[in-house]
Amino acid sequence: MAKKSLILYASMTGNTEKVALRFKQVFENKGWECDLFKVDKNTDIYNSPFDCNRYDFICAGSFVHKSLPSERLVDTIRWNKDNVHFTADQKVFDRAQLSDHDEKGLEERIAGGIKAQGIIPPPPGGPGRQNPPKVIFGPDAKKGLVFVTYAGEHQGPKEPIPALALLESELEHLKFQCVGRFACPGRFGNIQGWYEDLPQRPNEKDLTKAQLFLEEIIAEIEWVGSHK
Repeated sequence: MAKKSLILYASMTGNTEKVALRFKQVFENKGWECDLFKVDKNTDIYNSPFDCNRYDFICAGSFVHKSLPSERLVDTIRWNKDNVHFTADQKVFDRAQLSDHDEKGLEERIAGGIKAQGIIPPPPGGPGRQNPPKVIFGPDAKKGLVFVTYAGEHQGPKEPIPALALLESELEHLKFQCVGRFACPGRFGNIQGWYEDLPQRPNEKDLTKAQLFLEEIIAEIEWVGSHK
């Protein structure tokens, strides 16, 4: 039976989508089934569009905005029923109702619910987060990777690091061990900044790098699987 992969991504100007499509091509050329899902403003983040249990590998990708990935993509992952943060009795809340600068409100949220508004009830078994689930990866853990495209106007190759780190953390909350990070520059209007050829990127050289990057990861996974 063919292994199954999911590429979950957000793309604002089409840059990240180019990488996602090249990844899809690699999976299919290697004999994997591959589903592609683009997160956009119409995505219902509270009713997950994908079932993690169906996949052996997940790629999560985004554009970078203010050093961070797409907020909607992150929320889509966080509200997935397979996320370790998810509880069946959670309710939707509006981010605007609680500022991280509201220390009392933030403490209550971390403790298990927003008591003042009564929007998110405490988990069953009593108030507070008594025994939060641990994410521990063994040798048979499902795998995944994260990828971004970025303009890098100010610091060049350093700029995608925070976004990649956040996506890796969110992916692993879905219980998929992150085994790779990929980033490449992507056009943002006519801005050049750190990269003089930015308006033409990602170019074929970037996409070939993405292809080789994923091919190496798949080869490693398949080699390990064949030697069990």
